[in-house]
Amino acid sequence: MTGSPLIDAALTTFIGLGIVFLGGVAYIKWYKWNVLNKMEKAFTAGYDPALELASNKKTFVRPSDENDEQSLYIRRREQDLVDRIIAGKETGHYWMFLGSKASLSIGTGKTTMIYDAMHNIQAEGVAVAEAHPDMEVFRLRLGKALNYEYNEDSQTGLFQRRDPREGGPALDVERAMNKLEKVALRMARDMKRPMVLVLNNVHFFQHTDEGRNMLLLLQQRAEAWAESGILTMVFSTDDFWPYTVMRKSASRMQVLSIYDLDRREALQCAKRMRHS
Repeated sequence: MTGSPLIDAALTTFIGLGIVFLGGVAYIKWYKWNVLNKMEKAFTAGYDPALELASNKKTFVRPSDENDEQSLYIRRREQDLVDRIIAGKETGHYWMFLGSKASLSIGTGKTTMIYDAMHNIQAEGVAVAEAHPDMEVFRLRLGKALNYEYNEDSQTGLFQRRDPREGGPALDVERAMNKLEKVALRMARDMKRPMVLVLNNVHFFQHTDEGRNMLLLLQQRAEAWAESGILTMVFSTDDFWPYTVMRKSASRMQVLSIYDLDRREALQCAKRMRHS
C-alpha cells in the first residue's frame, strides 16, 4: 500500500478498529430500537400472555356447556367502571382494586373483571404482570408482560466491565420503567388514549422494606404517568396493607372497593345454578 510495512500494519489496524467501532455503534443503536419495538408489541391487540391463559378455559368449553357457563355468569356492578379503566377512558388517575377473598378459594372477582374488560378490546394497549414475594421472580414476570429481556439478550456485555445485573431486581425494574415510559409516550399519541399496566395481587409482595420499596418505586411512576396521561397503572390486592403503604404518598390514586355478592345477586346466582 505505502511501501512501508510498519505504516501498512498501522493503517490496517486503524481501519479494522474503525470498522469494529462503527459496527458496535450501529449494533447498539439497532438494539435500543429493537427493545422499544418489542415492548410496543407487548401492547398490541391479541398479544397478552395472561389473557391467553385466562381465555384458554373458554376455548375448550364443550358446546353443551356453553349455555351453562353463560347462565352462571353474573355481570358485576363494578364491571362498567373496570371496562372504562382498562379501555383507557379514565384518565388522570391510577387505581387500586381492593377486595378480600370471599372464601379460602373464591375471590370477589377482581381478576375476572379485568380479563373480561381486556377481552372486549383484545388487550390492545394493556399488559398484566403478577406480583410475587421474590423480587427476582417478579422481575421476570414483569419482563415477560412487557416483552423485555433486561439486556440479557444483548452482545454489548462483552465490552462492559460491570454486569448490568449487579444492581439487583429493583434496578432492573427501574430500567424497565424507563423503557416503558418511552414506549408509552409514543403509543399514547398514536392511540389517543393512555396505555394500561395491571399489577395483579400486589399483596404478594412481602410486607418488608424490600416489598414496600418496590411498591413505592411503582407508585412514583404511576403518579407521574397519570399526571401526564400516557399510562394508567392498576394495582390489584386482596389485602389491605398495600393501601396503607401507598396512601401516604398518593395524590392521584383512586380506590375501587369490590365486595362480595349482595343478597339479591347471591339469590339470582343460586337460582341460575339450580336451574342449570
